[in-house]
Amino acid sequence: MPPRRAVTPPMLEELCLVVVMDYLEKELILCSQVRRYQHNSLLLRRRGIDADSLVAELRHHLDCLPPLLSEMVRQQMTNKYVT
Repeated sequence: MPPRRAVTPPMLEELCLVVVMDYLEKELILCSQVRRYQHNSLLLRRRGIDADSLVAELRHHLDCLPPLLSEMVRQQMTNKYVT
């Protein structure tokens, strides 16, 4: 009989943190794309979509997170982008 592998799923905190970090990363990529095309795109100008307002909205989302999750996300961002 083959040996059994012990599977330990990730903790719920870690899974939540990964989902929030993925969301923030995708939104930041979108903001950078909007920033790149906002001056040339008539559609973006007519709709009043600019990268600065999107980043401000994203900051607001980050501020609305529960305090513990917000601190964990900020720490994870610091660890990921500083090192």
